[in-house]
Amino acid sequence: AMALFGEKYGDRVRVVSVGDWTRELCGGTHTSRSGQLGVVKFVSEASIGSGVRRVEALVGADAYRHLAREHLLLNEVSQLVKARPEELSDRVGGLLERLKEAEATIAKFRKAAMMANIDGVIGTRHDIGDARVWTYTLPEGSTAADLREFTAAALQMVSKDHPVILVGAAVDSGKVSVLVSVNDVARAAGYSARQILAVALPHVG
Repeated sequence: AMALFGEKYGDRVRVVSVGDWTRELCGGTHTSRSGQLGVVKFVSEASIGSGVRRVEALVGADAYRHLAREHLLLNEVSQLVKARPEELSDRVGGLLERLKEAEATIAKFRKAAMMANIDGVIGTRHDIGDARVWTYTLPEGSTAADLREFTAAALQMVSKDHPVILVGAAVDSGKVSVLVSVNDVARAAGYSARQILAVALPHVG
């Protein structure tokens, strides 16, 4: 038997066994036998150290109240999705699959619209020294992958005879991605995408 969770024990410590599958130290007397617990409802399980897990459970009246709340919640969800409790797993799984497909379709159309309007998205250029600079933010929900694909396409459309710098950003669920791209002429003139990005990132936060 092991003392766990940093509990304090006196000189005399009770050892509690439940069947032949658990034996634990007990700092205090709670029940005379395990049958007095009645219903046992496990509510959480987590690791508290290497090879050690902590299990928490409700017993007796508290367990019944917890089960009653779960039953009410189950009925509410069943009414929302218009399915019997035993059908909930399949119904919710189907809804999640349809939602995933809808999100993929929306992302596909958003990307197509964005690619068809590259000039409108990158906006007006800024002439800084001998470089032509475009700064832009993609529509909300665009990913870092969208930003890379869009910037690669935009770089092919702008002038190839002058130094060009593209600084793009995308925000997806609060996560910001920033991408700097320079064309071959700009690179030959000494412009570094890495250095420009290092200057831009502190302003992003």
